[in-house]
Amino acid sequence: MKRYTGPDWPAERISGTLAIQRHLVHAGLPVPGVIAGPLPLSDGLLVAMAFLPGERVAQPVAEHAAQAGAALGLTHASLASLPVTDPPRLPQSDRIRTEAAALINAASARQQPDTMDELAMAAARFRLDWLERHPIDPDRYDQQTWQMVHGDYYPGNLLYTSPTDLSGIVDFDFAGPRFRSLELARALVEFSLTPTWQFRPDLARTFLTAYLRKNPVSQAERTGGFRTWLEYLLGSLYPLPLRYAAAPLPHGWERLAQRRHDLLCWLAAHLAELEQVSQTA
Repeated sequence: MKRYTGPDWPAERISGTLAIQRHLVHAGLPVPGVIAGPLPLSDGLLVAMAFLPGERVAQPVAEHAAQAGAALGLTHASLASLPVTDPPRLPQSDRIRTEAAALINAASARQQPDTMDELAMAAARFRLDWLERHPIDPDRYDQQTWQMVHGDYYPGNLLYTSPTDLSGIVDFDFAGPRFRSLELARALVEFSLTPTWQFRPDLARTFLTAYLRKNPVSQAERTGGFRTWLEYLLGSLYPLPLRYAAAPLPHGWERLAQRRHDLLCWLAAHLAELEQVSQTA
């Protein structure tokens, strides 16, 4: 059972993600079947889904990465048949600069800045500096495929009954149209990065090789996915601006903000290495 509350979860949005789940169940992927929903509650909506056995893994090994890569390849291949009407939403340099400058002004105006104010200014300045040296090229996105994707494919949303048996792909709340190379790039990194920020290229190659066997994509697309992901991270300062606005802060927002900033810095520092790995799978 899954309960949705708040204005971010209208019935039409939930119905759209459930349609994607049903499509993948029909295609034979290990996705929870939709039993009923969205059903109205007094304070939200309710969805009933089939139970899938299995456990999440804290640190994937080669068998986990191979299963996950193959499943993502099958997922993308299947979802490519669904129609997409929304045009690609490209990151805009001018908007990023404007939002970064506004965040710096808000954080620096605090009478007693704390560590989160310092993080906000560091995150904003990183974006301004990066864009000065690496302008976003909209034409590069012509090489990327815009289609329906899972939207949040990482180890925390996969279940295993053994290292060689991926039993469930869960949490389709962010499923929808995106660049598939971005999801591929993010998933590859999430399955190859240890909790201490050590990158394992062997797991990355295992993941990517398994993906490509199920859903071949061009060299330009899989290499370009890392920069695509980086530029989309640049385009979102969430949740830092909420601190300076009359808006509710999400649960665990400080940890989320720090993780997003650390990931962006790590990705920028390892971009060339990741692109190299994508060429040797």
